[in-house]
Amino acid sequence: MSEVKKKKIVWTTIKIPKDILPLIKSTAQKEGKAYWIILTEAINQYRMSKKFPQGSKDIIPDDKKAWYITKLGTSIGILKENPTEQNLAKTLKTLNQIETRLGVNVEPLRRVCIEYVKRKDTELKIQLNGVLKQTIIEIMNL
Repeated sequence: MSEVKKKKIVWTTIKIPKDILPLIKSTAQKEGKAYWIILTEAINQYRMSKKFPQGSKDIIPDDKKAWYITKLGTSIGILKENPTEQNLAKTLKTLNQIETRLGVNVEPLRRVCIEYVKRKDTELKIQLNGVLKQTIIEIMNL
């Protein structure tokens, strides 16, 4: 079994205009997500809008998107059912493929998967479902 590299989250602070914080805070509360996840999703959405502007000819075919969504959903389902290091390694491999082949930032999903294998609780499972849903939406929007 290959050893999975676990990334330790290193926290920092950023300066933002004071009137932006309530927007981040209300969005995080409404979505039930951490601030950093809200900011990551916003950055991903911004990058996708720049990478594939409306009417772009470089859109990824629907069958390719469907394949990766199916593969990702299956992989996460297996991980949730049986959260082992071996299943985590397979899930991380799928996430790496999506990241390199489609250009989708899967870091939030990667982190939650790693944390879920360490600590299998309902709150993390709910967070895993939410981040998975966001990743699928990003793939669909390619």
